[in-house]
Amino acid sequence: MVVRLDPGNRYAMSNLEKLYEEQHQWTDAYAMRQKLAARDAADQQPRHQEILAFLENEIGLDALKREQHAEASKRFEAAIELDGKNAPAYLNLGDVQLADDNVPAAIATWERLVATSPERAYLAFARLETAYMQLNETGRFPALCRRLIAAGPQEWRPRLALARYLTAHGQATEALELLFEALEINPHALALHQAIWQTLSHLKLPPSLVERYMDLAHDAIFYVDPRPYGRGYRIPALRACITGRFHPTQYPAYR
Repeated sequence: MVVRLDPGNRYAMSNLEKLYEEQHQWTDAYAMRQKLAARDAADQQPRHQEILAFLENEIGLDALKREQHAEASKRFEAAIELDGKNAPAYLNLGDVQLADDNVPAAIATWERLVATSPERAYLAFARLETAYMQLNETGRFPALCRRLIAAGPQEWRPRLALARYLTAHGQATEALELLFEALEINPHALALHQAIWQTLSHLKLPPSLVERYMDLAHDAIFYVDPRPYGRGYRIPALRACITGRFHPTQYPAYR
């Protein structure tokens, strides 16, 4: 009603767009965002393009549910054109290409995500590893992981992915070294601790390696609360990692 009476009311237009999104009326939300974008200066356009890319991706997913692969691909490609870092659009476009039996195209799309946003490359790891196997080019996956490790020394996820690959291919000792490196980068990643124990079990729990892991994991057992009122108390990190939150009243020192 407000939009009808005052078509230029930005607040009403923005809220109407949100309402369309909540009701999954993606096309209507897209049209409203276009109107909002048309009102703003050039320096505001990147944010509008990110939102439009999100909406293009959602429209594409709706098309995919209706098995309209050509329309879905068109929408995912449009999302990428609007926002080159829209990871879901790359993943979804590759999925459509794979469903259409175009494995090389799917790989190329997912590799574009890796090249554009290496920090999000892990989102495509499972897809790429499977696709490489379909082409009988299994060596491409470890090579990809090694390139990412060389380009990003502080990236722990490529090390985890490569370690899992190596363990599956009978190279558990090398895999464990990668996991230890990753643990030094991110000692609070639960997935790393799980992978290390699985690899140690695969190696029959050699005491020297178990002891080395325990030494590396010492700082991960507790998390030092950085908040001003935290006063440096050490909190069980595993609980924080699993629950994703921490309540001061859970520990006597905070009561």
